[in-house]
Amino acid sequence: MRGSRRKGRAAAVAVAAVAALAGGGVAVAAFGVSADAGTLTIETATLDAPTNLAASNDCKKNKRNRVVLTWTDSTSPAVTKYEIDRSDDGGVTYTELKRVNPGVETTNDATIADDTTYSYAIFALRNKWTGPDSNVVTITTLALGTCT
Repeated sequence: MRGSRRKGRAAAVAVAAVAALAGGGVAVAAFGVSADAGTLTIETATLDAPTNLAASNDCKKNKRNRVVLTWTDSTSPAVTKYEIDRSDDGGVTYTELKRVNPGVETTNDATIADDTTYSYAIFALRNKWTGPDSNVVTITTLALGTCT
């Protein structure tokens, strides 16, 4: 899990709210906390991780390599976007590759180098809240000249 995405004071308040709700038998994976005129509002929603993330090499029409990512959409109606992250250092650090809408279950990564190993993960978003990561997939791109 890449904890750098989850930061800020709201997280501490949210953890306390989750602990209180969990004690009452409510499972919470994502939530929002806001205070307005002395009223505390807690929004709860379950953000399930997308599943079955897979990666494959593919040659585009212009003979450049690309990675095709596929996954199974989360069943959570609370998802507003999915973020796809990529690592080129063995999964130590990840950077955001792109965001896609719910219902999308495939995307391409053409911003890759030949004969390079990448790791990918995807997770659900609801506004600024993040769900758990999918499985991580690792793939080595095709060598230069392979796409003919």
